[in-house]
Amino acid sequence: MKNYILIVGIGLILGIMSCDKYNQIDNNSTVKVPFILYVAGLDGYLASTNDAYNYNVKVFSGNDTSRSVIVADTNVIHIRKNLYVSSAKAAPVQKNVFVVDNDQNMSLLDKINKRVYVAGKMTSTAADPIIYSEDNGQSWKPDANWDPANGVNIAGKISSITQTTDGNLFCMNEKYKIFKRNGIGFWQYIVPTSLIDSLPGTVAGLQKDWFIGSYDNNVVALDRAGNYGAYKSINNGANWKFMTGLPVGEILFAKQVEYSGTFFVGTKGAGLWRLQGNNFSRTDGGMLPNTHIYGITGKRITYRTDVSKYYYFAATNNGLYRSENDGYDWVKLSSHPLSEVW
Repeated sequence: MKNYILIVGIGLILGIMSCDKYNQIDNNSTVKVPFILYVAGLDGYLASTNDAYNYNVKVFSGNDTSRSVIVADTNVIHIRKNLYVSSAKAAPVQKNVFVVDNDQNMSLLDKINKRVYVAGKMTSTAADPIIYSEDNGQSWKPDANWDPANGVNIAGKISSITQTTDGNLFCMNEKYKIFKRNGIGFWQYIVPTSLIDSLPGTVAGLQKDWFIGSYDNNVVALDRAGNYGAYKSINNGANWKFMTGLPVGEILFAKQVEYSGTFFVGTKGAGLWRLQGNNFSRTDGGMLPNTHIYGITGKRITYRTDVSKYYYFAATNNGLYRSENDGYDWVKLSSHPLSEVW
């Protein structure tokens, strides 16, 4: 979990707009369809921008770390210690739900079935480990649709949620069991096919701290502490194969980014990594040494000439970075410490 205590003055908040401008986007004269970027801070700060230089601040400081940001229609779902929802013009409203302590992939926007999922509960003693919203975060329900033949396997909290390109949903619980859902049907337990091909350290008494992500139609499991690297499953989590290249070190996020489909892994000071085939290679040119990389998002701009351009934005502990070449090289745009980007 992102545990930080920061004292942030007005000068630092405004510092997000103070860095030298690099290839600044002119929405007034050249852009037909701008992007909308949301950034959230290690201090609870939340703001939006359409040029990465001028910001509309929604939350000045929440005094606790931003852990997840999801934009569902016109609503912004902002998870810190608690879950907040704000509309385009209204101030954030706290929802009476309980979210898990884990940060990595603990929430998901299912655009196909128009649901938002969060690893959490309606009450502190509730049994169902996932909640969801069908109205863009305004109201929440417990997800009780578990395969009755395997109900015993949902004991404990859910650590992470992901969705593959074909629309299938996957979640992992704290006992490292994988569940799959097609649409809004049952969450079905995926039975491992072989102990030899299981994740290391997932037998009783030897558990490590795994979470899941995905790229294309593959599920990926990563060890949060970074001691065991990353594993890929091509059969819904039934068995796993090791992926090479990641360094030892804490993993802060893992995500397939929009438009190019590149799968990135961000670490706590050990660099940004991209998946190429079955191997990870470093891809953080231009970032400061020892940068903590919490998230990346892709954005598209359509110019008045009807030409589109794609940008990546990275949230880090030393500010916002932008890449114009698929994440190979980065330029720093701000110095405000960030923990999420959408």
